[in-house]
Amino acid sequence: MMKSKTIQFSTLLTLCAAMCTQADNPLVYDVGMADPHIFIFEDKAYMYTTHDDKEAATVEWNMPDWNIWSSDDLVDWKHERTVKPAETYIGESIYCWAPNAATKNGKYYFYLSNKLIDTAVMVSDSPAGPFKDALGKPLLPEDLTPTHEYDICVLFDNGSPYIVFGAHQPHRAEKGHTYHIAKLNDDMISLADEPKPLVIDGPPTFRGDKPNIHFHRGTYYLTTGAHWATSDNLYGPYTVKWSESDDSHPHDWSRRAHGNFFEWNRQWFWVYCSFVDHHDTWKYRQSQMTYVHYKDNGDIVYDSELLDSHYKAGVGQYGADWPVIQAEWFMGMSEGPEKREHPVKGFEIQNIRNGNSLRYPNIHNCPTKPVVKINYSSNGLKGTVTIKENDANGPVVGTATFDSTGSWQTYSTVSVPLTAGKENATRSLFFEFSGDNGKELIRVDSFTISK
Repeated sequence: MMKSKTIQFSTLLTLCAAMCTQADNPLVYDVGMADPHIFIFEDKAYMYTTHDDKEAATVEWNMPDWNIWSSDDLVDWKHERTVKPAETYIGESIYCWAPNAATKNGKYYFYLSNKLIDTAVMVSDSPAGPFKDALGKPLLPEDLTPTHEYDICVLFDNGSPYIVFGAHQPHRAEKGHTYHIAKLNDDMISLADEPKPLVIDGPPTFRGDKPNIHFHRGTYYLTTGAHWATSDNLYGPYTVKWSESDDSHPHDWSRRAHGNFFEWNRQWFWVYCSFVDHHDTWKYRQSQMTYVHYKDNGDIVYDSELLDSHYKAGVGQYGADWPVIQAEWFMGMSEGPEKREHPVKGFEIQNIRNGNSLRYPNIHNCPTKPVVKINYSSNGLKGTVTIKENDANGPVVGTATFDSTGSWQTYSTVSVPLTAGKENATRSLFFEFSGDNGKELIRVDSFTISK
């Protein structure tokens, strides 16, 4: 269904300077892409990664540089730049560990782990660089705290920047061997206060480095890989919600799955890395991505059904021959609708009203005369679904009316025949809904495509 990538690392980086590489899972094949962190700058995705040298990846980490990638759709990735440690005070090194990035006042900041020793910061006028060393010395010097000054996360809370770093060792947390947080000054390259330990309440299985914090529906989520804890305060205490002592999870969903959570076009994603073939002594990783959902109680749900059934597809790509395409796998949603938990069906898109829309690009293997069958519920109202090609400005390729199903718990199917296309074509569909203005019209659970 999806194109495979067999380009070797040295050749790939040369080619990527001029062209994009279509990504499934892993995002870019066989380049040793690790510790991925994606940020949306200027309505474009930028991914900042480390690089595991495959030829030297045996029992020791060999990470000679950092790399910057960009994408307009999370599917095609362009290599923007390689950043060498010699461009900073670090000098020659094979310990270019996890990076992070942030923007403020028109400047872009690249935060770099110098092994587990200290943290550098670089600055640029562009998210793709070139970057220059902002200080000529560490932003987080060695021995600043009882933890190690590496594996940074920079975030904004109520407009103020913060930096989180270090490793959490529960058996030594009382001695300060835990994640630390400090407020940054507005210049983004100096600390506004002394770092403080994050308070974590949970079992010893919640441990590791590369902390990450994101905010969703009033809750702070502290994650280390796939393990997560929550708090209603940035500084904690954080209550551990999910962690496992056994790191043998499907697709390496463990505390070592370094990456970050981010939102784009009202969809949540998790990008992370895993060891190739699960060989811990072969220090070589690749990066994947999945959709992320949140239950009504705040629990994170990694989209295991997608990964188990369609792992290689990644995000933003679908197959017309799939048994079902879940509505929550959208790649664009207008303001208003919400992705919410359904007590039986998992997740669905609720609160769809007049003028609201959903977008599903890159649907591969479409038949010549496709019929989109939408599984939906509607509590007493009728309406219309219009399907356009590509986006809101694209041509109309199908329309149908839907009736009330009698309640939000009762589901039915509406069929939308599309205009004919080429056999096995790839099509991008934009669903637009209309009806009684101001009222919730429809809830969409999933759809299929048939001949």
